[in-house]
Formats: sequence, C-alpha cells, structure tokens
Amino acid sequence: MRDKIMRVATKLFQEKGILTTSIQDIVNQSGISKGSFYNYFKSKEELTFYIIKRKREQLWETIYEIENNQQYTDRERFTEQAKAYLKHLYDNRELLRITFQNWAGKKKLQHYLSKTQHQDLEWLSKQLIRLYGEQVADYVYDCAALLGGIMVSFAIYFLISQSQEINLDEFVQYLLRRMDGIVNSFDQEEKPIFTKEVLDQFLQIEQRETIDYYRRIRDLINLLRTKLYETKLSKREFEKIAASLDLLENEFLTPDQKPREHVIEGMLLYLEKQKIPGFAETLTQLTNLIQSEI
Repeated sequence: MRDKIMRVATKLFQEKGILTTSIQDIVNQSGISKGSFYNYFKSKEELTFYIIKRKREQLWETIYEIENNQQYTDRERFTEQAKAYLKHLYDNRELLRITFQNWAGKKKLQHYLSKTQHQDLEWLSKQLIRLYGEQVADYVYDCAALLGGIMVSFAIYFLISQSQEINLDEFVQYLLRRMDGIVNSFDQEEKPIFTKEVLDQFLQIEQRETIDYYRRIRDLINLLRTKLYETKLSKREFEKIAASLDLLENEFLTPDQKPREHVIEGMLLYLEKQKIPGFAETLTQLTNLIQSEI
C-alpha cells in the first residue's frame, strides 16, 4: 500500500503540481481513507521526502546499469552516468526544492544528505581513478569534492532555479574539460586536503550515531517484551506477538544491514492492530523513533 500511495502521489504531483495536490486527492486516487494514509505518512511533506528517497534509489539502479555496460569507454561511461545524475535533479526539481524547504534543519534530512554525499563522493572517486589513473590517485577525494561541487552548483542554478533545459551532453563535456585542467594543475609536492582518513572519520561519526539509534530502538522493543509478560494472552497469542518483536528487532541489529522498510511497517501495523494492554504508549514511542530516520 505504501508503494501504491507513492506511485499515485507522484503521478498527481506531475499532473497538478505538489502545492495544489492535497492529501484528499491522493487518498481518493489511491482508494483508501485518510486514516490509512496516516498509517504510512505523517504528512504530505513526509510523503514527498520518501518519494525523493525512492527516486534516488532508481537513479542508482541506472548508474549501476551503466557501470556494468562494457560497450562504453571510460569517458563515455562517466558521461552517461553524469547525465543520468543531472537529469534526476532536473526531473525532480520541484520535489527537491519543496522537501528541502520543509525539512531544513531536521535530523532526518541531515542524515539522508550525509549518506547521499558519501555515496556521491565514492562514485566520483571511482570514476576519476578510472579516467586519470595514478595521476590523480593522491588527490582523488579533492577532485571528487570539486567535481561534485561544480555539478551540484550548476545543477541548482540551471536545472532547479531556472525553467529552461540545457544540453546535458555539452554540459558534461564542459565538466570533463574543467576536470582535465584541475587534474593537470596539481603539484605533486602539495598535500591533499580531503583524504580517505578524513572521509573515514566522518563515516565513523555517522556509524556511531546509527549504533546509538539502533540501541534506543532495541531498548523500546525490550520494554514491549517486558510488558508482554505482564499480559494475560493465550500461549498462541503470546508467541505471535513475541515473534513479531523478534522480527522487528532483527532489522536493527547492525548498521551494516539496511532495515527493510516493508518488514518494519508490517510489524508495526500488526502490533498496533492487536491493541495489546499496556503497549500503546511504548509502541507509539517506538513508531515515532523509527519513522524519524527510516
């Protein structure tokens, strides 16, 4: 149902615009009640955020597909990937603009942007090593940061702020010519600013935050287990609830494992519908905590 709501909303946003599309429009087209909508999304703004996340996943599916196409030269491969990246920004410019306006300063958006920036840096670094080899090896993260900055800055102006389209082929070739000049300008004796060690420190901070977030979720799940033992459910009902809590907890054991949203949503909805005595307050806290990041 979550995916259906997102598909319907995306179609309505394209046809009517985000600002003029109401939640009532979305639920009418989805064939659900407003109550069902709010089981999945707190607001239209949150819905747009999740649509952006899904669009980003689709972008990287395209980039990986291009990556594995052996018919391209290295320069052609990067050209096609960069065009897909920029087209993603253009096609979703209204979604991006409104989401960033509504979610500015919120932890969920900050965490999401940190992850996407890291993903972009790793992608650009890999492509730069492929294009320039050892010549750029010591400065690859500096170059990736510079190239990424140029791409995003130009994209914001040409693709988001302005209504006209630009020729993506010409634009990407322009970017590559600038990068040729940057790579050739490095003095082998100067030290890079942005290194693998700096990136690793950044990732360690992100990972510590994720570990603490997972721990708080597991603490609330354990509190629900304690409350479960205080109920007078039948053995069969007890075992079903306990198994649901186990499944939910398994999604938050390690940061190396990406939580499966459909599993989490299913377990939370199931637990909510059971209306277990003593569960309501803690279950609400757990749901809000999970939804603050997932």
